Amino acid sequence: LGDISNTPSPVVMATDATQLIITTGGTPDVYVYTVAAGLAVVTDADLLTTSSVAFLDSRFIYQQPDGYFVVSALNDGTTIASLDFAQAEALPDDLLRVFSLNQLLYLFGVTTTEIWFTSGTGRPPLSRQAVLQQGICGTYAVDSIDGIIYFIDGNRRPGMIQGENHQPLFVPAIGEEWASFGATDFATARVSAYSLHQENFVDFIFSDQGQIWCYHVTSQTWFEKDFMTTTIVHDYDLVLAAHSANKKIYRLDFSNYQQDGANMTRRKDLPLISSEVMDVGGAEMVIDKIKLHVDASASSSVALKVSKDLISFSAINTMTVDGNKTIDINSIGKSREIIVRVETSSNTKVDVLDAAIDAQILRG
Repeated sequence: LGDISNTPSPVVMATDATQLIITTGGTPDVYVYTVAAGLAVVTDADLLTTSSVAFLDSRFIYQQPDGYFVVSALNDGTTIASLDFAQAEALPDDLLRVFSLNQLLYLFGVTTTEIWFTSGTGRPPLSRQAVLQQGICGTYAVDSIDGIIYFIDGNRRPGMIQGENHQPLFVPAIGEEWASFGATDFATARVSAYSLHQENFVDFIFSDQGQIWCYHVTSQTWFEKDFMTTTIVHDYDLVLAAHSANKKIYRLDFSNYQQDGANMTRRKDLPLISSEVMDVGGAEMVIDKIKLHVDASASSSVALKVSKDLISFSAINTMTVDGNKTIDINSIGKSREIIVRVETSSNTKVDVLDAAIDAQILRG
């Protein structure tokens, strides 16, 4: 396309299939690309510094300073009129991001999110429809897939919005992991939603921490990724991921478990096993057996580990699994709580299908 000055911040883009508008939050802050004219800087004097843009009903909407936004002319993101400014004013918080989905405009502020729609009356021709009491932690911490918005709110919690309805995705483990992150980590956090083999995933990316927490929509479970990406997109009938460190583009595929030819280690921590689960809080247990039902696409080396302090893990056994198999872990010993980890570095698919425990409660 051409050279764009945006380092180190990401760009935010929107298109009407003719114009591609690119916002940087820097100088220059807005570019437009068309096939006919190529890349150019947008120079309309009525457009103030902006870091995000959205497209809704034939108009581009730009985030502006001091809680304002501005709407472009019909079918032209380069033309701005001074009468087409409005303010997200339900509460006096700054506007961090404009985002559109399903013919609604979402104005993400620090503490609230306003939902607007095209009413066709007034300047600009938009009206407020609802206000959510959740803001956003940073400009880039939002994405959508299959009609649902995923984001990190102003209180540093993951959540989702469908229409006017907000639903938290917060779990205690995520709170514990994110508690040590600083304000800059959240201000620069990114959210990237994508589909792989008809399953939806949402990456919550903290590049300065070198961590990605992924939400698997189908199972409603979380896992941590070691493979650091900045974003994942669908193109050329492929799912492509941009690596944050080496700047390479990778193809994601369920049939491959390698990075640059080296096998990747995958870990699955099973839910916490504790005496509270058995309605005997604080009691010690003797764990006689843990039974795992696993399925491997080919011969795979699988390591089984346990943690009794919920911090460090000790290897219990390593075995070769091929196909559908039940694994027994015997004589774990005494514990009040325990986590079982299944780990493999084989270039094969290994699924944990089910797990069960055989334990005795030690009473008084």
